[in-house]
Amino acid sequence: MRFPSLHLKSSFLLYFALLLLPLLGVRSVANGQIIGRIIRGGGSGSRPIAFLDGGKTLAGLQLSRDINVVTLWDVKTGKVKHVLDVPVMQAFAFSHSGKTLAMGSGAQFTGEVQLRDVATGKLKKSMPKERYDSGEKVVIGPVFSLAFSNDDSTLSVGVIREGEYSIAGEVLLLDTSTGKRRHTTKIESETFDSLALCPAGQIVAAIDGAEIKLCSMKTGKVQRSLIKNKKHSPNYVDGACFSPNGQTFYTSTRDRTIKVWNIKTGVVTKALAKVAEPYRPFDPGLAVSPDGKMLAIGGKMGIHLIDIR
Repeated sequence: MRFPSLHLKSSFLLYFALLLLPLLGVRSVANGQIIGRIIRGGGSGSRPIAFLDGGKTLAGLQLSRDINVVTLWDVKTGKVKHVLDVPVMQAFAFSHSGKTLAMGSGAQFTGEVQLRDVATGKLKKSMPKERYDSGEKVVIGPVFSLAFSNDDSTLSVGVIREGEYSIAGEVLLLDTSTGKRRHTTKIESETFDSLALCPAGQIVAAIDGAEIKLCSMKTGKVQRSLIKNKKHSPNYVDGACFSPNGQTFYTSTRDRTIKVWNIKTGVVTKALAKVAEPYRPFDPGLAVSPDGKMLAIGGKMGIHLIDIR
């Protein structure tokens, strides 16, 4: 049977366009479905992610050996708004004003925290790498999580200090104007891989493989355990974040499932669509918009936006 050449051409163009939809940032409106992708270029994956400017801007930190690149995108258009070259760091957080970028060093460093100007990338303040407890010098461990208080006056710093036989997790509350420590909370958990801080300031999540323990920011005591499975199960948590009000917790796992948790009950309230990307970085990065309507998750191909209303 002969087909008109026009139909063949149209079919080919349609097929080609469908292949390019993710790259073009075309959006759908289905709840829990991917509504767009923002291309960030090559690299090892955009790991820490954050919304700022009331959710109008999305920031991603691209990690490399020599220098880190913080890119700011317009959420609606996907276009790059600003690019910052910053020192190699592991964690970062933007102030609510959007003017200050907090950065913390990773596992191979000794816990330095920097505050930088978002517009210029220049260093505004460097927090101390060490402190003194009862006259004893203590080196601050690798920084895994950062969060500003609602008024930007306090920076919560989640650190992990590895001893000879144990791992100690702490949350330091630092004054952003002076850099001085206001409070230190020791986490009541035997082992964990990373920490996730609640922006509201009352909860810290200690994540160990597929196990998540929610601890009090004031006392460090475990209030609730969400999931507990073997470390190499498909439920291994590779990304986590809190909602801005601290009432909801989001997790992504190695099987590409994203779950929404109720903090008070510890129950999964929603399971979102799996991100159809087979090769994701170990820590893909996860962030929720200030209005709680959109979730961003990083991947090898870019940052996916998911409608979570």
